[in-house]
Amino acid sequence: MEACISKVEYESRIGKAWAKWFHANDIPGHKANCPYFVGAIKLTQDLGKGVPAPKGIDIDGVYLNSNYEELQQYVAKFKDDWPTYGVTIMSDSWTGPSRMSIINFMVFSNGRMYFHKSVNATGHMQNSQFVFEHIKEVIEEIGQQHVVQLVTDNGSNFKKACLDLVADFPHITWQPCADHTINLMLKEMGCFSEINEVVSSCKRICRFMYNHSTLHAEMQKHIGGELVRPNATRFGTNFMFLESFWDKQEKFQVWMTSPEWKNSSWSSEVDYDYTYDCLISRTWLNSVKWVLDLIGPIYSILRYADSQKLGSLSGFMTRMMHSRHQLSSLFCHDSLDQNKYLKVVDKRVDHLYKNTLMVAGNNSCCHRIVIVGKMLIILIVAIL
Repeated sequence: MEACISKVEYESRIGKAWAKWFHANDIPGHKANCPYFVGAIKLTQDLGKGVPAPKGIDIDGVYLNSNYEELQQYVAKFKDDWPTYGVTIMSDSWTGPSRMSIINFMVFSNGRMYFHKSVNATGHMQNSQFVFEHIKEVIEEIGQQHVVQLVTDNGSNFKKACLDLVADFPHITWQPCADHTINLMLKEMGCFSEINEVVSSCKRICRFMYNHSTLHAEMQKHIGGELVRPNATRFGTNFMFLESFWDKQEKFQVWMTSPEWKNSSWSSEVDYDYTYDCLISRTWLNSVKWVLDLIGPIYSILRYADSQKLGSLSGFMTRMMHSRHQLSSLFCHDSLDQNKYLKVVDKRVDHLYKNTLMVAGNNSCCHRIVIVGKMLIILIVAIL
C-alpha cells in the first residue's frame, strides 16, 4: 500500500513539475503526447540520477546541428527510391497578414512526402519568370532525370512557368492542383448574381452580429455557438458559412421573435430591420437552401481533395463526374442557367486534364477521364 501511495505521489510531483514548465512557456498540454517528448522522458528515467539537464545554448547549438544531420541522413534514404519511382515536385505560394510571401517546395516519391525548402518571395514580383527560375533550381537540385511531374496551383504565373519548364524538360508533366481548381470553380460561380446576392446578404447580417460585442454575445447564447465565417481566399468556406445559417434557422427565428430582440438597443440601426426581415423570411431561407444545393456537389469534391491522403485523380474525377451530374439535374435541360454553370465546371476540369497526367492505377485497372464536348466519360482500361 505504501509503495502504491509513493508511486502516486511521484506521479503527482512529476506531473506538477512538468505542468509548470509547460504553462510557464505557453506550451499546450497535448504536446506532452509528442513521441519525442515521451522518448526523452523514458531515456531520462533509464539513465537515472547524475545526468545533468541540457543547457539552452547546447539545445540551440550542438544538439540542433546533430539532429539536423540525423534528419538529413534519414531523408537521404528516400533518395534511393527516386530512380525507380520518380519524383513529383509540389509548390505553393503563401502570403501572410504582414505581406510576407514565401514559396514552399515539397518532394513526393513512392507514397512519401517531405519538405524540400522555402523561398522568400517578399518584395519580389512573382511573375512567371520568377517562378520559373526557382522551380528550375529545385529540379536541378533533385536531378532532372528523377523529376516526372510538377504540381502547382492554377495561377497564371505558375501555369506559364510550368508550361515553359515542360518545354525545356519534355519528360516532365505539369499537373494543376485539384484543390485549387475546385476553389476557382466556386470563386467563379460565386460571381454569378444569384449566388453573390445571397452570400452578400448573409455577410451583411454576419457583420452586424459581430460588430457589436454585446449583440455577438446574445447571438452566441440564442443559437448555441458561432457562425462559420467565410475566408477571403477559400471560397469553399462560403458553403460552410451559408450552411451555418441554414442549420441554425429555427434558433434564429426563436431569437427574432423574442422580447430580447424586440427590445434590444440596436433597434435604431438599419441592419437591425434587415436582419429581422431576412431571418424570419421563408423566401430568404429558401434562397440560402437553393445556393447550398447548387454549390454543395462541387463543395463535396473540395472536401475530398482536401481530406483524402490516399486520394487519386481517378477517384477525384469519378466524384467530379457525379457532382457535375447533380449540378446539371438542378436545371432544365440545355437551359441558359444549366449551360452557364456547366461551362464553369467543364472549363476548369479541362485545365486539369489537358496535357497532364490523368491516369491513376490500382491492383486491377486504371481509370482515364476524358472530356468530350460537355460530357465526362470514364474509360476503364483493364491492365492485363
